[in-house]
Amino acid sequence: MPWHEKEGAEALLDHLAKFVSEYGADPLLQKELIQPNSTFFPGTWQPDLVGFGRLLHQVVGLAGLSGWEIEIEDARIPFDDDERPTQQPLIDFINADEATLVFQLEQLGPADAVLGSLCFEVARAFVAARQGHHPYRRDPGTGEAISKDAQIRAAVGTVYLGFGLISVNAAHAFHQSGDIVGNHAVTHRAHMFMGALPAGDLTFLLAVALTIRGDSAEVAKLASALSPNQAQDTKRWLDRLDGHGAALRRRLGLSAEHRRATEAAPSVPAPDPAWIETLNAAELAYKTPHRDFEFLRLWERKTLVYAMIGGFAAIIPSVAMLLDSKSLPWAWAPLLILGALGAYIGYGRRVFYCGGCSMIVKKDEKKCPKCGGALSGEEKMPKARSVRDDDDDDDDDDDDELARQAMAAGKHRSFGDDGHV
Repeated sequence: MPWHEKEGAEALLDHLAKFVSEYGADPLLQKELIQPNSTFFPGTWQPDLVGFGRLLHQVVGLAGLSGWEIEIEDARIPFDDDERPTQQPLIDFINADEATLVFQLEQLGPADAVLGSLCFEVARAFVAARQGHHPYRRDPGTGEAISKDAQIRAAVGTVYLGFGLISVNAAHAFHQSGDIVGNHAVTHRAHMFMGALPAGDLTFLLAVALTIRGDSAEVAKLASALSPNQAQDTKRWLDRLDGHGAALRRRLGLSAEHRRATEAAPSVPAPDPAWIETLNAAELAYKTPHRDFEFLRLWERKTLVYAMIGGFAAIIPSVAMLLDSKSLPWAWAPLLILGALGAYIGYGRRVFYCGGCSMIVKKDEKKCPKCGGALSGEEKMPKARSVRDDDDDDDDDDDDELARQAMAAGKHRSFGDDGHV
């Protein structure tokens, strides 16, 4: 058989056959593979806890776990300065406790990467929800850690549950995004790897699933649903497995009674509004962790920075006077006069900071737009608490203004009909 040429193919097929024998063939033979588009994931992606919860609810429902409640542990760090547009999502399935599936969110990322990570984690939840013991935690009797075999089985489970078109892409993906920071265009690039199997193993399993399903129409969708490398590799395996569908069905334990579903899977019901409100409250707590506290407006004078501006403005006239022998003795005068004038103006100008998070705020602002803390009263910032150098103030003004604009605008992206986010 052609799959004998692939190292580890038998072990992969064993995992897939075990899913069929233990949980049935329906997920593997569902009418249509799940695609990353608005048909399967309706609505607009929100890069926050609420958007994450809605997406998780949809993935859990598509995996046949609609009867389970979902609990999300929010482990994100407020004001994380290392957050990047192309950062890899950090999402973990924690536990299947009675009728509740517990997931932990530590870090979001690009929408398609979040979706891919969720497919892997929900596959883990699918197994844990159907076993008497948890397959992804240390055994309380032996103390043994998570086995590599259990992690591989979860990756195979993404193909079994119909998420193959998503998990194949997520196994190895390149992400790029651009931002305007001040006067500079910044490009972020990252290679992301997810799951316990390389992309080549998942493309083989996806080709196996497509072969036993025998649907040429779904094969035609690969070009748009998969990234170029994964699409090429899957197509190569489809060509090699062509004509071996019956042998693969026998290998996986599928009999003549196991037929392709003719009806689409039922749509996933909308999440409980009360649960969404809980996520909204948690998101507010994450974005404004100081909303229940009151802080002073701390201020600093801009004496030094304005004196430096006056000094720079005096360079040209001072140089001109240095070149003229008659005015040479007075060449220092512009530096002294304009520097003193700048210092005088700067002494009367104050920059205000939130006493809770140190963001620049307006003098009459009642609430910090960054941490949500209430602002009342003024106090000169102690030297020991100074958080910015005077020569960085202009850059800080620009950065905080960009922060205000970003917080006001937000970014929303949808799962498009073309199969991409």
